[in-house]
Amino acid sequence: MEVSFIYNQLKNYQAVMGYSPEKLTFEERMEVMRQYVLALSVEQTELLDELPWKPWKNYPEVTIDRDKMIAEWVDCLVFLFDQAIILGIAPSEIETKFVEVVENLFNRIQNNYSKRRNTI
Repeated sequence: MEVSFIYNQLKNYQAVMGYSPEKLTFEERMEVMRQYVLALSVEQTELLDELPWKPWKNYPEVTIDRDKMIAEWVDCLVFLFDQAIILGIAPSEIETKFVEVVENLFNRIQNNYSKRRNTI
């Protein structure tokens, strides 16, 4: 599945929901953006709730409902793409910037960036 496919599917969904970024004022777009950021935050929490992440909790039997976990992850992806659409970021810009960011991550690893830190 390509970035443009996901993007266009969600742009169509936004149109059905009544959002037409081109017709929204700047203030309206920022309000929609605020809603999408908050929604993503909630979805991230829901994703985390599908995982045994609490170090203080004893999980006698770790079972993850893979279908629910994937669904929550996709919900997060939906709100990220919704944000891109509202901000006017084109699929080609997402792809170009993605390649650039990943390349920078690899460069950091090659330059021992990760060895200087104790975190990911």
